[in-house]
Amino acid sequence: MNRRSVSIRGLLCFILMMFLIISGCGGGASSSDGGGSETTAFAQSDLAATWDVHMLKAGSSSSWWRGTVTLGASGNLTASDCYENSVSVSCPAAGTIVWTINTSTGVITESGSGSNADNHYTMASDKNFIVGTQHSIGTTEPALLIAQKKGGSYAAGDIQGKTLVFHALRVGKDDTWIHGAGDTNGSGLLSRSWSDGLGGSAGYESSGKTLAVDTSGIVTMNGESTAQGFMSPDKKTVVMTFGDASQGYHLMIIQITNGQTGMSTSQVAGTSYGHELVVGASPAPFWAHETISATTGGSMSYSGWVCSNNLISAPTAETIAIGSTGNATISGTDFDGQASYDGTFLVGTQTPYTSIYSLMVITR
Repeated sequence: MNRRSVSIRGLLCFILMMFLIISGCGGGASSSDGGGSETTAFAQSDLAATWDVHMLKAGSSSSWWRGTVTLGASGNLTASDCYENSVSVSCPAAGTIVWTINTSTGVITESGSGSNADNHYTMASDKNFIVGTQHSIGTTEPALLIAQKKGGSYAAGDIQGKTLVFHALRVGKDDTWIHGAGDTNGSGLLSRSWSDGLGGSAGYESSGKTLAVDTSGIVTMNGESTAQGFMSPDKKTVVMTFGDASQGYHLMIIQITNGQTGMSTSQVAGTSYGHELVVGASPAPFWAHETISATTGGSMSYSGWVCSNNLISAPTAETIAIGSTGNATISGTDFDGQASYDGTFLVGTQTPYTSIYSLMVITR
């Protein structure tokens, strides 16, 4: 892979990619109210639940991490079933990490003796989805974290006979994004088409892999022994980690799109928060996050830009387009995105500059 150096000036021009905004109307699928902003009140008690957590770390010790996190009413965190690259690892000691939510914005901060450095997370307005960036304890390597609230019951049909899109980031073997679309048949067998940032692609074909979900929402994929994910309570999103040193380490978000319609660019008005992990050629890897404001026409402005590489400046204003089924594009770029079924978050990938690849998640 070409890893030629990247000019900072070029980076300043390209970092438009993460700062997309998703519906301010709180019900993206089948919505026809013309958009507009909505203020969501958050409470510390919104954190009090059990969460399924997946994380991807980029750098010299690239890896994925997943585990179960239980948060008490005061935000005290207890973790269990912690795995890094399929190896069981020690979880953070109970009581050493505390999460506190800003009741106006949904921004979550982490404190305590076990807290990760430079942490910043946000809760989506559905209060079931959290995304954030951090440096893992004792490292300067950037990481992207996604947590989904656990609860409810699931059946095999929740993943069978579905249409879907997926976005992923791979690190370790090489650095690239992957995105595609597909469907599962009545047995969960996955057929798909895909492309990656390195120029690889495949037309619509059977993957030979079958997706399955158990009664607690845990998703597995046969043929990928390291793969495990979790299905959201609304049964529309699966967040999954998998891979090893030979195939690379992956964080993948699968969005089930059956019946998703009625979305439009007019729904982007309001305030959202973007988090992104960027990998590839220098000055990557790094993470970034910021606050985004957008008009009903999709014009975006930003504030509060924070990046783990202080050579990278804030992005310039850009305009997003949202299609009826939630697909998101930015004119003149290779950005490929998808809004969630309920309109509370958006996932996308982009090659913002030669040999640099990004995965971003935006909540509102």
